[in-house]
Amino acid sequence: MVGRIKLLRRYSIFAAGLFMFSLGQIAHASTLVVGTCKPGTSFSKIQLAVNAASPGSTIDVCPGTYPEQVTIAESLTLQGVVSANSARPVITVPAGGFKVVTNVFDTTPVARRLSSGGILPA
Repeated sequence: MVGRIKLLRRYSIFAAGLFMFSLGQIAHASTLVVGTCKPGTSFSKIQLAVNAASPGSTIDVCPGTYPEQVTIAESLTLQGVVSANSARPVITVPAGGFKVVTNVFDTTPVARRLSSGGILPA
């Protein structure tokens, strides 16, 4: 009987720890808002929201035009919000043009990729 109580106590402690861990994971993933069409943590630029987001988060982009280059290096959901009769969100070329960005998941130096016939975006 004493062995069963100890085993039950261990399972209870394990279950409580697992529950606390899952709450922590849920707390990290959140919904961020770009613009002012929805309540919540709001940003003026998409890249600022991407930088602040935790993996698994959702970023709602309000209607508007966003002249920026957005780099996403982790698992996120980026979704446009349509509000009443307003236009959809649009990402356009920034005033300074796009910058050449190598694949953030490829750690091979750019010079080596080019010398082996790799192609960079124009």
